[in-house]
Amino acid sequence: MMNITANFQAIEIQLQEEIIVEILSRLPVRSLHRFKCVSKYWKALISDPYFRMKHLNRAKNDRNSQKNLISKTCFDKKKTSDKITHFYSSSLSSAVQLFEDEKEVDFSPNWTPWCALILSSCDGLVLIKFLDLRTGKVILSLWNPSTRESVELPLPRLVPLKHCICGMGYDTTSDDYKIVMINLTRFAHGAISTEVLALKSGGSWRSCEYPTDISRVQGVWDCGMDYFAFIHGAFHWVGCRLSQCYIVVSFNISNEVYGEIPLLDQMCLNFDRKKLTDVLDLGVSTLEGMLCFYSTYYKGGEGSFKLWLDQDIGSGMEKCCYAAGIGDLLSLSNMQHPEDHSEVVVRPAMLYGAERWPVKNSHIQKMMVAEMRMLCWMCGLTRGDRVRNETIWEKVGVTPVECKLREARLRWFGHVKRRGMDAPVRRCERLALDGFRRGRGRPKKYWGEVIRRDMEQLQLTEDMTLDRKVWRTRIRAED
Repeated sequence: MMNITANFQAIEIQLQEEIIVEILSRLPVRSLHRFKCVSKYWKALISDPYFRMKHLNRAKNDRNSQKNLISKTCFDKKKTSDKITHFYSSSLSSAVQLFEDEKEVDFSPNWTPWCALILSSCDGLVLIKFLDLRTGKVILSLWNPSTRESVELPLPRLVPLKHCICGMGYDTTSDDYKIVMINLTRFAHGAISTEVLALKSGGSWRSCEYPTDISRVQGVWDCGMDYFAFIHGAFHWVGCRLSQCYIVVSFNISNEVYGEIPLLDQMCLNFDRKKLTDVLDLGVSTLEGMLCFYSTYYKGGEGSFKLWLDQDIGSGMEKCCYAAGIGDLLSLSNMQHPEDHSEVVVRPAMLYGAERWPVKNSHIQKMMVAEMRMLCWMCGLTRGDRVRNETIWEKVGVTPVECKLREARLRWFGHVKRRGMDAPVRRCERLALDGFRRGRGRPKKYWGEVIRRDMEQLQLTEDMTLDRKVWRTRIRAED
């Protein structure tokens, strides 16, 4: 036998710093954290503020790198009396990956969180409040899920925290992250107080005087007080003047000054403050770099969701006030037609989870009767009018519930077939029950049998499921 000895010689490749920065800026945070050990040069390069800002901006613009953080509280198997909170991350690139790519994120081993609440997030940093089961203390923690690093923050003087709204944002003037907490929820009582915490200052909360002529929003269910809308260095929320005039309140984290944005006449809805059924919710949020005001209105059996987008907020507060004053806003209304009620409210409730179990003909008949009663009520018809179902479907513009049920069933079937063979949902197909004996009488209806009939009716084959776009097109029930 012939021995062949290969001599490999290490080749040193010199790359320009711009190329190295471009390559490293495309890597995830955990990889960069490990690469700091390569050399002192790489450690200084990765720790440079310019590189960190470049990496952050690239991650913000890349939709595939955006993640959704989910907290779940479940019972611990060892101690059923304790509820342990676990954290999971999933991709936001598509609705399917939101469930397919769900992975557990390890929290800090220093604490055992119970009933954790995600208060706010900014640039990959997450602010979390929880009860530590080891010490029994309420912990306010700043956590980086990418590097698994966390730090405990001091608690504000505002108590209880469940009555406070919290926001975290980056101050470009001081190059620091600031946390703002205000007791604004409808359950809070007494005077409104504001506290600010700057992370670089060493960590003590400072009080900022809240305007005395602005009060909490009363008479609506929630008024959007789950979070603050942070845009262009300021937090925004809905407030109410003593003259019962609604405004958007802003708080600039650089100079810590309050501001006001007047609302248009059509945005200030006329409703009875004593009836919570008139306006269910209103508030502000951010959408594609724009500040928006939304309201959900329901009265007399009719409802609407309206959204106003401010497209000219980039020049600061004065420009924003001017734009809102002249009416440079867009109003988008939904649920104004009967078919919207059926598509948004009735049908999703009826078809929830129905794609995963074999639907019998009696089930379909009951769902069709229930939906037809709803459609007749929206059209002002009764059974005495003797109007055919086909005429009502054509008038309202909705597809029969049986067709939408078949579409949902085949969509789930295609999702299952595209999964790997080691996926739990695929392993269930290969389960064999030893000693199983079917009882007497007519055999039960199985999910696979229903799918097979659906595919025969639409002339489909299993190999079509591999192409998601083609499969969705073939199974779609047009409205």
